[in-house]
Amino acid sequence: MVPVVERVPAPGRERPSWVVPALIGSMLVLLCLFSALLVQLARRPTTPPVAVASVPDVTGLQFDEARVLAGRDNYTLAIAGAQSGSSQPPNTILAQQPPAGALAPASRVISVTLALEPTPVALATIPNLYAQRLDVAEAILIQAGLRLGTIREAHDMTVPSSLVLEQNPRAGLQVPTGTAVDVIVSLGLPPSASTAGGGQAPGPIEAATPTPRLVLLPTVTPLRTAPALPGPTATGPAAPSPTPPGAPGPGPLLFQDDFSTNDAGWVTVDTVEQRGMVVNGRYQIVLFAPGTIWWTQSGREFTNFRYEADVLWVEPQAAGQGLGLIARLQDAQHFYLFEIDQFGNYRVRAQEGSGWRTLQDWTLSSAIQSGLTSNRLAIEAVGENLRFEANDTLLFQTRDGAYLAGDIGLVASNEGTATLTGEFDNVRVVGR
Repeated sequence: MVPVVERVPAPGRERPSWVVPALIGSMLVLLCLFSALLVQLARRPTTPPVAVASVPDVTGLQFDEARVLAGRDNYTLAIAGAQSGSSQPPNTILAQQPPAGALAPASRVISVTLALEPTPVALATIPNLYAQRLDVAEAILIQAGLRLGTIREAHDMTVPSSLVLEQNPRAGLQVPTGTAVDVIVSLGLPPSASTAGGGQAPGPIEAATPTPRLVLLPTVTPLRTAPALPGPTATGPAAPSPTPPGAPGPGPLLFQDDFSTNDAGWVTVDTVEQRGMVVNGRYQIVLFAPGTIWWTQSGREFTNFRYEADVLWVEPQAAGQGLGLIARLQDAQHFYLFEIDQFGNYRVRAQEGSGWRTLQDWTLSSAIQSGLTSNRLAIEAVGENLRFEANDTLLFQTRDGAYLAGDIGLVASNEGTATLTGEFDNVRVVGR
């Protein structure tokens, strides 16, 4: 019989009952921590690859506009420089680096060159040098900020020797300061024009009669605020032809009117803005509205002539008001205007389209009687040669070929604020 041996634990070595549960709990905690770590790793974002984009084209754009466009692709603009002398508006991008279409990492900087504000060009108005001595003409040009250019000489039938005959560019143009003005100086009469005794020829050679640019209608067309009005109808026999070239004397009488009646057909009008009519043997113009120029015309056409009329202020007038004569009127925007004010000043202008070209600005003359007195004004036009007189005294002469034929007229201009009242009498036109 095999003996049974029973193991009896030694005293003091019994296993505690909490050990196994503690081990299991520890393992569970470690498992939870490991699972949480895996979850966090799974949620962590990955680093994206570097984006590569095509560089946008910002040339030709304004800087602010280009900055918005470049920002859409995560680019930044930086001003690398500026350039003057470009035809582009200021702040336009003229060049960029990197160039458009190049591949570059996003958020790169695009360096740009901008257009600068153009430097303003100083302008000068070319003065009228006609009939001036050469030294005087040069002084006038220097004072205007210009300089004398090429000087040539030529014989002329009307301009005395040593005086300026022609100029280029013409008077009245706006040009950059420092521009050269070429002139032709008269040598006087050509040898062939002298008489056997060495004297001058009987008179100036007249150019062939030009064809007018527009067939004139007998109408009155006021400018600016005054509405268009029907004009006079030419009555009586047609005006005779101008004096043939070289004919002596003042020439034939082409037209006259003393306003004892209105048989010549001058317009009669009476509105809230102006009045024009024959009153007590004179033609009267009243302008009620400021900023108005208004005239009446004869409804005839003249080429080479001397045109005279008496001009009278009826009431004391304000500054900026004028009375005068119109010559070689072709339409409402093409004519010469000779006017005086009540203070002894005169002005000569040419209406060219929608603007004026000043031939002689307001100038004081002792030949013009100031106040409520009558002045006899005259315009003499022979070819391109123009003379403007007051009371048989030459005020201004020039050479201008803008208009070589046209109608005559009586005119009032009101650039002031008060009503203007003036009268005209003894109109006379003779051939030249």
